[in-house]
Amino acid sequence: MKRVLLSCALLSIFSLAQAQTLPCPVDIKSNQGGGNCGPCASNPSLTDKQATAKVTLTFNANISASCAPRLVSLQSRDGRQRPIQCGSANSVEFRGGRTTIEYCLYGFEGEGNNDGNFLNAPSLNVVLIYPVGCFGSDGTTPVRCGTAGAPLPVVFSSFAAQRKTGSNVLLRWTTGAESNNKGFTVQRFTGIQWVNVGFVPTAAPIGISNTQLNYQFTDLSAGSGRTQYRILQTDFDGRTSFSEIRVVGATGAAASVTVLPNPSSGTFTLLLDAGMGLQNVFVSDVSGRTVRQYRNADQSIRVENLQPGVYAIRVVDARTGAQMVEKAVVQ
Repeated sequence: MKRVLLSCALLSIFSLAQAQTLPCPVDIKSNQGGGNCGPCASNPSLTDKQATAKVTLTFNANISASCAPRLVSLQSRDGRQRPIQCGSANSVEFRGGRTTIEYCLYGFEGEGNNDGNFLNAPSLNVVLIYPVGCFGSDGTTPVRCGTAGAPLPVVFSSFAAQRKTGSNVLLRWTTGAESNNKGFTVQRFTGIQWVNVGFVPTAAPIGISNTQLNYQFTDLSAGSGRTQYRILQTDFDGRTSFSEIRVVGATGAAASVTVLPNPSSGTFTLLLDAGMGLQNVFVSDVSGRTVRQYRNADQSIRVENLQPGVYAIRVVDARTGAQMVEKAVVQ
């Protein structure tokens, strides 16, 4: 009898999860320079603000204007995320069995820091919230979507690394939602390859959660040198995804920055030492002209669309003013 009840309970949970599946776009397009789209209905304070981009989502479903989802954030495949200040749909059109929804974006986190090229990145993911009652939505649960027309399994809300003692590093991460998640493998970079240092199973019942879940893991054999970490997430069906990379500085060393890849073809990632506080980062060309700048950064920064040449990466501690410089080569 208990087995029957348990089976029924699990079936109910899976049925509920399937019944509340919210539509995801099969195509995501973004471009900068969207122009002035007029007042922002969901945020009147942005009435005089120029749009920074337009995002167009295409769905294989008939979505009415009243059920158009709110665009909460854009996220690149490397985990960088940009919350949206005005995510109401600008237009909704159903044609040929598909719905096309256009959004005018009135700014995003990092605006003014020359990081707008983020919006031109390929393979963007989106986070959406549907109105109450639309496709079974409760009006508050976010759905994170890629371009495959289905929700992505895990939403990494945060990931941090901190050196506790000479050779011990504490890793903490948070998920905002999980689906079909088996767990997380902590990986450390040896300088040659990534190695597995531990596994943390999901805290979500049967791998499904729409609430925030917190995880942590202590690497007891990290060594005292500068160390890189990432989290490998694995589904029950074997599919995997990665978190962003975090770097922990060497014991007693000053802050530093890693450029990956270096040389590059015009796009690279700057990895800042975790736990070193907020940093101001300036990218300058050989003439000394600042071509990119990022204020109060503390994790990783993606630099895009640079012309061939040699660039100086200057990192300034926002508290002490201490500086260090690294070189990046664009071929």
